[in-house]
Amino acid sequence: MAGLDFKLLFLGILAISLGTTLWRAWTTWQAAGQLRQPPPGSVLVEGTTAPLGALRPATLSGNSCLWEAWSVEAWRAGSSMPNGRRGRWEVVESGASRDPFLLATPQGHRILVCPDPVDTRMLRARAWTGAALRPDGEPGLLAELTGGLLGRRYRYAERLVLPSQPLFALGIPAPAEPGDPPGLDGRLLPGAGGLLLGQEPPAEAAARAKRGVLRSLAMALVAQLFGLAVVLALVLGGPWVLFSAGVFGR
Repeated sequence: MAGLDFKLLFLGILAISLGTTLWRAWTTWQAAGQLRQPPPGSVLVEGTTAPLGALRPATLSGNSCLWEAWSVEAWRAGSSMPNGRRGRWEVVESGASRDPFLLATPQGHRILVCPDPVDTRMLRARAWTGAALRPDGEPGLLAELTGGLLGRRYRYAERLVLPSQPLFALGIPAPAEPGDPPGLDGRLLPGAGGLLLGQEPPAEAAARAKRGVLRSLAMALVAQLFGLAVVLALVLGGPWVLFSAGVFGR
């Protein structure tokens, strides 16, 4: 009975993992499609970013930016997982700024971008690891070369919008409001899923996102097939079946 319970648990974990992968792939694919054909009521604006006021220091790296989203994950050691790892990463801190910034279009329009909330799927993330809850600014050369593997306990990720940076924004257009800075041509507000931002030309961002989806699906399929092969081998008579069947060679 214990062996059967373990196999059912293993299959359950595989199913949850596959479902999560498929959901992320589907939502990312949808976001890529919105860049090619914006939803009704939304507009895609391309331009160059500009500050509305003072720049803010990024929470993790300390770099000056207009907007940021960040997260910190901690490594939680535990019993051996089905994927062979003895532990897992767990989000312990995350956040995003809300301050608006300007987007100047090639046609000379000045749009107030209101990033609350933001859909970050098209923004490139910078990730590194370290030994403290908060990194001490920029990762050093050794951390860059090793990925922070030496003494790592925390994993950091940040997405930044920088000044004078090419940017596209997909959102809901709205007129300027009383109290807005003079010279504005309007506002761009978040849609149902947030304001979709990206630093690449929209066509390139959509193509990159779809390539990433296909790559993730292929890797997930390989992992699922391997997991099913292991479960099948255990059901049929133990791990030796994998070797006798030629899965790991003769």
